[in-house]
Amino acid sequence: MIASDKTGTLTQNKMTITRYWTPQQPASHAADQLTASGRDLMRYLGLATNAEIQTVNGQEETHGDPTELAIVRWLAQHGQQRQALEATAPRLAEDPFDSTKKTMATVHQLADGQRLVIVKGAFDRLPVTWSAATKAAAQRVHDDFGRQALRVLAVGYRLVDAQADLSDWAALTQHLTFAGLVGIIDPPRPEVIPAIREAHRAGIKPIMITGDHMVTAQAIAQDIGLLTPGQRVLSGDDLRELSDADFAAQLPDIAVYARVSPTDKIRIVQAWQAAGKTVAMTGDGVNDAPALKAADVGIAMGITGTEVSKGAADMILTDDNFATIIAAVKEGRTVYQNILKAVEFLVGVNFAQIFLMVGAVLMGWGAPLLAEQLLLINVLADGIPGFYISREPGERSAMEQPPVANDESLLARGLGGRLAIRAVTFTFLTLGVYAIGRFGLTADQAPVGMTMLFLVLAIGSMIDIYAIKDRQPLTMTSLRQNPVLNGAMLLAAGVVLLIATVPALQQTFGLVSLPVSAWLIVLPAMFVPTAVLELAKRLGQRRNANRFDLDETPS
Repeated sequence: MIASDKTGTLTQNKMTITRYWTPQQPASHAADQLTASGRDLMRYLGLATNAEIQTVNGQEETHGDPTELAIVRWLAQHGQQRQALEATAPRLAEDPFDSTKKTMATVHQLADGQRLVIVKGAFDRLPVTWSAATKAAAQRVHDDFGRQALRVLAVGYRLVDAQADLSDWAALTQHLTFAGLVGIIDPPRPEVIPAIREAHRAGIKPIMITGDHMVTAQAIAQDIGLLTPGQRVLSGDDLRELSDADFAAQLPDIAVYARVSPTDKIRIVQAWQAAGKTVAMTGDGVNDAPALKAADVGIAMGITGTEVSKGAADMILTDDNFATIIAAVKEGRTVYQNILKAVEFLVGVNFAQIFLMVGAVLMGWGAPLLAEQLLLINVLADGIPGFYISREPGERSAMEQPPVANDESLLARGLGGRLAIRAVTFTFLTLGVYAIGRFGLTADQAPVGMTMLFLVLAIGSMIDIYAIKDRQPLTMTSLRQNPVLNGAMLLAAGVVLLIATVPALQQTFGLVSLPVSAWLIVLPAMFVPTAVLELAKRLGQRRNANRFDLDETPS
């Protein structure tokens, strides 16, 4: 399961104010000519903003929160600047934004001696004194903006006298007059939609955790394909009312969490872990650090992330992009698959060598291979190709497999069976080739049998790496897709053939020249293990297809 923040990870973090509404007028486009109430709304937002946009050497430099940068750009769109607004109403105090209260407040000195209190933040957290009609109209516009996937920012204000206590924010921010709403678009990253589809195919459940309102969160989740039929949205308030047992029962059906607190994030992570799932969690703020630490894989944002979040995380996402997480999962699965292929390649033939040596001794034939020959096979036939199998590109089906469970055996998913088939095939094949060479083609001439066995075991175990390196049936495309491996194979096979045919090298390693009849047996025997593995692969696919057909048959 991947629990992802919305802003900047699923979206582009390029916020733009596109709509606004005040109680005095219908909802309007932010780029249109502003009415008097629209100018007042923009002024309040500009005064309660800390972001700056500067041009340095012809390049735009931004400082501040993306939401506030959207406000600064809206000011510039209408020929206003934050600094000019503050010159007319200097800031006296500030109550910074907090993820718990979801609001920010500032106090400004006016020319007439009064002080202007401005509060901006979540619509449902503003302590506004409402009339029933205004509240109902504001709620309708808020929900309409949310359904358009707009982040909604509300603004309220009040005037206080010069004697007001600027440290008592609870008193200062009560009984506000509602100024209006703005709708801010943060477009989804285009690459996120296919990434979410790929995550679903891979058996990974992506969920979205955001501080946005439920309506906005639901609209964005539907746009990007994260909120599928049967899945639902849960608010932080509703989550806190659920017992652990009730939450665990509903957990698989929840894809989006809105208006959550840092404590809620930890609870979500721990609930999925209690369900036996591996949990990845993204975050960028100081408050995200506990959840990042609690997750199995904490992922901090490299661009927008704080140093605290980066320190608590297991990895840092340098581009803040959800699609990169899915690409990393695919790369990880490729690495894991290649490890399993290397294990299958190396372990299977080594078991066969053990059974070969023991079997020959039990039958009274003595050791069928010398120590030098075994060492040469392990270095050339096993070592070189086995090393380059790590360069094998990912298989097309890598992201169509279910995730590997924490307690899954290394021998699961058919690896144990394939190891057994390979070990048994090589054991009987090599014993048979040795017996034919020693007793069939010659009158108990062990060197002939030994040479035939050496060639079949060395080159045969190289060739069948092609049946191991791809879980799909062999094709010319799969044979060519790892040129480094092909080069290593040709080199290793060439060395083995030189040792088996050059007289000086034959003498060094205890081998002899073979008659034509022996080569007619050795050459096809080299391909027997590959043929057996490919046959087993195709039979397995046919069984799986038949099982699928039975599962799909209506009862």
